[in-house]
Amino acid sequence: MLTKEELPECPVATTVQLIGNKWKLLIL
Repeated sequence: MLTKEELPECPVATTVQLIGNKWKLLIL
């Protein structure tokens, strides 16, 4: 998981990254 410092300041971008990471895990 990314640390808070690595996450974007925009909450929307953060949510998109978290969702993207979950999908990557499901695909793999």
